[in-house]
Amino acid sequence: MFLFRWIKNLILFVVFMIAALVVIIFFLPKEYNSETGIDVRVSREAIFAEAQNLRRWHVIAMMGGISFDNFDIPKDINLQVQIPGVNVDTMLAGVRDATQLLKMNVGFVKADSPSRIVYKVSGGPLNGMEPEVLLFELDKNNTKVTIKEKFTFSGLLGGIKVLSVRIGMNKLNVSSLENLKKLCEQSQ
Repeated sequence: MFLFRWIKNLILFVVFMIAALVVIIFFLPKEYNSETGIDVRVSREAIFAEAQNLRRWHVIAMMGGISFDNFDIPKDINLQVQIPGVNVDTMLAGVRDATQLLKMNVGFVKADSPSRIVYKVSGGPLNGMEPEVLLFELDKNNTKVTIKEKFTFSGLLGGIKVLSVRIGMNKLNVSSLENLKKLCEQSQ
């Protein structure tokens, strides 16, 4: 009786996992859209002048100056690190893959003074995306700054990529906008 119940639960679990995989592959949206905004108590023109220098405020642009090319792992690390149940070579391959993902950079594309700045992401999972920084004047010394992003992922697991990118990029955009706000309000 116990074995029958265990097999039944195993079959239900496998069916549930297959159904979840089908939903992920076929029904999750593969298009990523995001808008993140912040209010800044500075004129739109002053923010526009500051925002054009992406390396001063945008988190990915700041990371673009970090070199991962000299990331060197000693060849005898297997002898130095003994973690029970962990294949160190597999772990190091994951670290190398992560450093490749971090090789993202942003570059200035164009600006429509004083309301819009477009930049392009190079490298990483969002290679080719062109986010916009939109500046909406609320009053003379109060501006709404918004980062607007749109990107379409291809492949079977595009929906999972959208979910993970939405979480990560939202945090990066909030940090970037807070950096821009601090820079602009300090310069006033």
